[in-house]
Parts: sequence; structure tokens; C-alpha cells
Amino acid sequence: MPTADRSQMTFEETLKKLMKEKDDLEELLAVHYANAQYDQQLVDDQGFPRADLNIEEIRLARNRFVCTQNDHKAIMAKIESALHDLHKFKKGPSLPLKFQEPPLEQVYTDYKPIVTVTVVDPGSPADLSGLRVGDEVCRVEELTYKNYENAVQLIEIISLKCDRSVEFIVRRPAETKLLKVHPKRWEGVGILGANFRDYTNSS
Repeated sequence: MPTADRSQMTFEETLKKLMKEKDDLEELLAVHYANAQYDQQLVDDQGFPRADLNIEEIRLARNRFVCTQNDHKAIMAKIESALHDLHKFKKGPSLPLKFQEPPLEQVYTDYKPIVTVTVVDPGSPADLSGLRVGDEVCRVEELTYKNYENAVQLIEIISLKCDRSVEFIVRRPAETKLLKVHPKRWEGVGILGANFRDYTNSS
């Protein structure tokens, strides 16, 4: 195998490992957040610890949540750095166009889904841009079923488009929509606030 191909595989393998770490951390975040009970006040009206709550366990869970958030921010920084390294190595567009796609403004009925939206955090860039849980994503910029391989490509596009507009075509039961999604840093996790899984046709 040529050296260039081996180097590209090394970059992509590193990205996949980092993505796996990110997914594991996000699962931990969900668990710690649930245990942290942020919707509960820890003291009563008189300022005393509530007897009906395990205050020590809740405080530990909140501490774990904050620590895991920091770990998640660190892994996202590593992913961003790895993506830049991969682009620097490629010295060109990450998604070579081997075919001519119709303009986004045309009818989208021929598109096939590549991923499904599984989580949209309230108030996140994804939420504010109109993404919904259950949306079947058919296209993200030039990425379609014709050149989609794995979620690394999707994360790559979103990361490189931080603070800019990303064009999504999503399919819903009654319609297909073109959405302008605006990934950016916000108070929550990541720059989009949404999770995806590879599309599987259950019909």
C-alpha cells in the first residue's frame, strides 16, 4: 500500500477512535445528568438540606457531570485538530464529486436517507435551525447516499462549517425540507446539539 494511503488510513482510524470516545462520553453525560437532578432544589424553603433527597449522591453526580463535560470538550478539541490534520494531508476537498447532483432548490424526492436524527437538545443550534428527532437526513452539503461511508464524514462537514451555514435536506412523513443549519459553540455539548445514527430502512 502506498505511503499516502497508509497515512490517510492512520488519520481516519484516529478519527474513528476519537468518535468512539466521544460517543462513550455522551452516554456517560446522559447518565450523570439524569442522576444529578438539576431540576431539583437541594435545600428547603428554610435553607436546610432536603431530607427526601440523597444530597451527597446528587452532589457527586453533579461533580461527575461537570468532569465528564470537561472530558467531552477535550475530546471535541482533539477531533477538531484531527480533522484539520486530515484536511492538511489531503490538500483538497474531503468529498470528491464523482457525479453531478441537481441543485438543492429542485424537488428532493429521489434522495435516500443516510442518517436519522436521534437527539436534538432544546435550545441547541440544531433545535433553532429546525432539526427534529426522527428527521431522515438525505443530504448534508455534497454528502449523499452516493458517497456516504460513515459518520466521520458528517462530523467533518459540521466541524469545518462552525459559525457558517450547512445545508441539510431532511425527509419527514409528510414533506421533504431544505434546512439551513448553523453549527456554533453554545452552552451545551458540541457545536450542533444533535445526535445521529446510520439510517436503516425498517419497512
